[in-house]
Amino acid sequence: MGKNFSKASLLLGVVITVSGCADWENHVQSTLPESVPAYTGREITVAEGRSVYQVVYQDKDTKITQGELKTLHAFLDGTLRDNHNGVVMVEQPGKKAPRLERQRAANLADTIHSLGWRTTAFETDVAGAPDTLRVVVDTLVAVAPNCPNWEFHKYYTYGTQAYPNFACADRTNLAAMIADPSDLVTGDVPSPWTGQAAINGEMRYRTGSAFAPVGSEVSSGGGSLTNVASGG
Repeated sequence: MGKNFSKASLLLGVVITVSGCADWENHVQSTLPESVPAYTGREITVAEGRSVYQVVYQDKDTKITQGELKTLHAFLDGTLRDNHNGVVMVEQPGKKAPRLERQRAANLADTIHSLGWRTTAFETDVAGAPDTLRVVVDTLVAVAPNCPNWEFHKYYTYGTQAYPNFACADRTNLAAMIADPSDLVTGDVPSPWTGQAAINGEMRYRTGSAFAPVGSEVSSGGGSLTNVASGG
């Protein structure tokens, strides 16, 4: 009687334990979020970025000073050095603006042309400070995702979801290193395949159309080249 009771108790305990494990598994699975691809929410965004430089004029001068020219050159070079899609715009005074302001805008555009960049007019209803003109550069910029995210789900070890900070490092590094952000949108045109070139030498050797270099001869043993001049 005692043995039968012990066996029944043990069996009942096993059933309760198994049932409890099943309930726990169901609870965990119902709590975990759905699995998503690794890079979801971690995409690099390619957007337009705008940089503005304010050119300052002295008195009634129509041309900028050498010091201002040096600073402007550094601004354009730093903004456009690695970005081939940048657009340089020079603030254009209205038609009713004084002749001095219109002459300054024309001279500034010519100055930028002489530095190697093309310009277009930049019209605005908001007037700048007196004796200044604005140079605006629009470029494409690669914006990294807001990473990393350390908000781990309390049951993440029971699921197949990627860690919340997975893929943050390579997305952030790529956004910082990319020279032309437009490559992230369209990519480069693939070059023609060159696999055949790698085996051309072997094919010429196997078909007997390979020739020994000048000053060398092919040994009879295995096709290795021997330099006659050195006696090797």
